[in-house]
Amino acid sequence: MKQALIVITVLLVFGASGVFGETAPLVEKPAAAVDTALSGDSVVKTADSAVEDSTGAEHAIIVYYFYGNRRCVSCKKIEAYTEEAVTTGFAAEIESGLIEFRPINTDDEGNEHFMKDYQLYTKSVVLSEMDHGEELRWTNLEKVWKLLSSKEKFIAYVQDEIGSYLEKQ
Repeated sequence: MKQALIVITVLLVFGASGVFGETAPLVEKPAAAVDTALSGDSVVKTADSAVEDSTGAEHAIIVYYFYGNRRCVSCKKIEAYTEEAVTTGFAAEIESGLIEFRPINTDDEGNEHFMKDYQLYTKSVVLSEMDHGEELRWTNLEKVWKLLSSKEKFIAYVQDEIGSYLEKQ
């Protein structure tokens, strides 16, 4: 009996420390940042996050769709609606390099920082305004989940938010 207790204890200790296999990283819900301000129902951050501007443009708006390895029907629909909103509403801006749609898997190695950078806790659409490689501001479009049942309202919301970014340049 005593040997069985010792074996179980050893297994628990080694299992908890990850010796028998890698454990999945925990993602904490982000605490409210000091440098954020509410803009309508979304958060606009004006600090510099560790985000790279790979558009080649001096000034660009990146429309990110952040997702993970596990993707439900709703998650795939958010990506499709977002891409449609960007490509149908801003073809000239995409062609010029001013706007870029960029889906990012946050579970891929090297992309984990986006969860912290943008205070994400689920799949999200984020607008990011970049200038010469420096992020000027960003907004998490949190209403995408509420508007998912109406493609027209979803697309209008995303296009309005992008339009607002273009107006404030």
